Amino acid sequence: MIPGLSLIGTPRRLASGTASDWGYAAGWMAVRAMPEFAARTAFGAGARYAARGGGPDQLRKNLARVIGVPPAEVPDALMRASLASYARYWREAFRLPGMDLRAVARQLDETFKGADNLDAALAKGRGAVCALPHSGNWDMAGVWLAQTRGTFTTVAERLKPESLYRRFIDYRESLGFEVLPLSGGDRPPFEVLCDRLRDNRVVCLMAERDLTRSGVEVEFFGEPTRMPAGPAKLAIETGAALLPSHCWF
Repeated sequence: MIPGLSLIGTPRRLASGTASDWGYAAGWMAVRAMPEFAARTAFGAGARYAARGGGPDQLRKNLARVIGVPPAEVPDALMRASLASYARYWREAFRLPGMDLRAVARQLDETFKGADNLDAALAKGRGAVCALPHSGNWDMAGVWLAQTRGTFTTVAERLKPESLYRRFIDYRESLGFEVLPLSGGDRPPFEVLCDRLRDNRVVCLMAERDLTRSGVEVEFFGEPTRMPAGPAKLAIETGAALLPSHCWF
């Protein structure tokens, strides 16, 4: 991880015990039941509150690294927009299980770009590896893929407590994803992913966070860091197409 460019607010960091699990459970129940206008208002207010006093220091450092200015010079408007984007992800995540997934996929299909690349890869019969960053709403992108091209396989970090991990797994499985644990599964995830690709399936992996600490060293926004090698290794091992993918609001 780059000094000053670490992730903020990931489920791993938010997971601090049973209270976190209950909080997510309440979010999925309460936010799903709210009218859309009320949910937008509540999460928008939360984002504005988080931006008070300059916003989270880590986010400011991250943005400073990306745009190439000292942290104190990061525009307040960019801080507010970043927090609004983050709030939007969680609002949509909490509401997604109660939405008409087919309708969501149809709406996303109107703006999706590059589906022909995926179809061309699958036509060759060797599967496809989609490598994504943590941007936009990757869960909604997964809904589009599951609804239009069928179930795909991904990997999830094993959160603590186990009940929180199971809650996220159940959430994503309800959307049509096959989710493998990064650790503690019956088989190593790499083996299972290779099997899925050889069956001409799609594998989707978040590809800019090295959980193994043994990734490939690269330069990222002017500083050295490590990126996971898994997507490329899978493509080399199986002959699957490697498709860089991106989600945005």
